[in-house]
Amino acid sequence: MTTLRSLSYVFTVLGSLAFIADTSAQKADLVPAAARAEVVAKANELIARDIESAARLPDEPTNPFTGKIPTAPTVGAPVQVIVKSELSDDQKLKAIAPGIQPTGTIALGGESYLLFGQKKLKVGDSLPIVFQGATYDILVTGIQSTSFSIRLGGADLVRPIKPTRP
Repeated sequence: MTTLRSLSYVFTVLGSLAFIADTSAQKADLVPAAARAEVVAKANELIARDIESAARLPDEPTNPFTGKIPTAPTVGAPVQVIVKSELSDDQKLKAIAPGIQPTGTIALGGESYLLFGQKKLKVGDSLPIVFQGATYDILVTGIQSTSFSIRLGGADLVRPIKPTRP
């Protein structure tokens, strides 16, 4: 038993000495001053280049995906957008409603919720919708298992949860 302890002590001491000898034989991580001076001189050359010519775009740009020179679009008659700003609340609601597509309903604690992905709306909550550049707050007025009711101003509309196909 004593022999094993002695051997383990000897191996421990020898291992420590080998580790100390190995770490002292490592080379320095720092590059000599002459080699560093060459790298610094090259970096200064790169910085001193004409930055304006490097940043200028070519005279004839090419599309990097096709390699072709893009052509300018032809200018035709201007497109006129007709905005019907004099729509009634009923007309606005009928135009907005097809864009409101809930994913389903759920009942939690005796209250029904209308689901839009992770978002839940209950009766009385409003849903902000952008229509023709204006934001409208659509009020949820009723939730059934297969349909929901919405209101804009004085107009009410009932929509199915899953739209029917024509």
